[in-house]
Amino acid sequence: MKRYNKFVVNLINNNNIKSIVEIGVWKARLSKNILDNCPNISRYIGVDPYIKWNRKKYKDIINKKSKSELERAYKIACDRYYTYHHKAKLLRMTSEESIYIDGLFDMIFIDANHGYEWIKSDILRWEPKVKINGIVSGHDYSKKFKGVIKAVREHCKKNNISFKVEKGVWFYFKREYNENTC
Repeated sequence: MKRYNKFVVNLINNNNIKSIVEIGVWKARLSKNILDNCPNISRYIGVDPYIKWNRKKYKDIINKKSKSELERAYKIACDRYYTYHHKAKLLRMTSEESIYIDGLFDMIFIDANHGYEWIKSDILRWEPKVKINGIVSGHDYSKKFKGVIKAVREHCKKNNISFKVEKGVWFYFKREYNENTC
């Protein structure tokens, strides 16, 4: 298990997380590790469109993949989710398309398009779907992904949120905050 996967599993188990949305799944390695090692999970939704993005706007390894490689990754993810079909669902759509999922969640994990505008949008879009005292989180908080760093810092500063980073995973506990103080 990758170091960050182990950290996320411990974060989930230590905070009694039961429902999660993971934005950006790829081959569902993290999803599988969570579902294998977090017995309290009762609802898990993964979201990934399995499409190429505009190379000028988003430089990422995903844009070097062929259509058949994207389809193969999707099939691997589907197989991993099927084992847990009674509590896990993989949605082949963008984050924006999937926001209409019903209910609130204990945690979101954002590991999709790492561009600044995309991360910023995902945080703003998904944070309202997290329960108070739930966890807003994501991966790749590193110098390699300056858009992630900028979006997380900017959002947290604007909203007076204290966040932490561990093993490249950024996270904070959602608190009630007054919109007028931003």
